[in-house]
Amino acid sequence: MDGYYKYAQIDLATGVCVGVSYLLGEVIADHMIPLTEDQNVNPRDIYDDGIWTPAQTPEPADLKQRKINELNSACNAAILAGFRSDALGSSNSYEFGTDDQINLGGMLNAITAGLVTEPIIWKASGSPHPHTFNQFKQVFGDGLTHKNNNIAKYWTLKEQVTVAETNEDVNAIQW
Repeated sequence: MDGYYKYAQIDLATGVCVGVSYLLGEVIADHMIPLTEDQNVNPRDIYDDGIWTPAQTPEPADLKQRKINELNSACNAAILAGFRSDALGSSNSYEFGTDDQINLGGMLNAITAGLVTEPIIWKASGSPHPHTFNQFKQVFGDGLTHKNNNIAKYWTLKEQVTVAETNEDVNAIQW
């Protein structure tokens, strides 16, 4: 481009290119490497002592495993974020962290064993509310549905990753 200066911006610690820009003026900075118009430098390429090395394309199996790990993390985050239930007659949010899940299961066991009486005081939308046994069972069921739906979504997306044929196909799969 006439009148512009082409630069690669690098991370000084690693030499990795983080961006290529056309600027109106010259720049003198250690992290800005001047390029000629015919130099084909891309983000992730590596600069070392005046020599550019193209970025390595990850092996499909490595990329697939990273995507599966990413989806697993997203699934866990979605589950732990909580769910909504209409058990009390209107929509309320319920926390669903690991301890919350254990406590829900423990309370359901106590109800089933006849160890507790109504009402069950449980936090809904951030404050304690009385729940009948049937309302609590509905909350438990809604939580279980929330968890199972997220797990099913994970398995569906994981299968899509497994059968993806290109890196682009793998990268297109999103939670």
